[in-house]
Amino acid sequence: MRAAADVVRRSSTRALSTPAAVRQKLHAASQPLRIAAYPGDGIGVDVTTEAFRLIEHVQSAVGGFKVEPTWYGWNSGSYFDTHGVAAPSDMIATLRPFDAVFLG
Repeated sequence: MRAAADVVRRSSTRALSTPAAVRQKLHAASQPLRIAAYPGDGIGVDVTTEAFRLIEHVQSAVGGFKVEPTWYGWNSGSYFDTHGVAAPSDMIATLRPFDAVFLG
């Protein structure tokens, strides 16, 4: 599995956190890794759900780290139907405080 930081990106090409910072936080058991989970739509919802089930299993089996996901229901389907846009205008500001963003 690729390191969480390898898939974390802003709307620009710069990472929200550096890979070294994320790895350091993973090793500090007292500091959970905060991940914004953005499943998207279609198969992304199922893939994201299963990915976090796997992460929970690894946490239990291996220990030494804690992941705290925060789920966002933005997608191009139901969110768009309700709000007329695929994601809120403050999406980047909302995601910026997280250690990583998991896109489905």
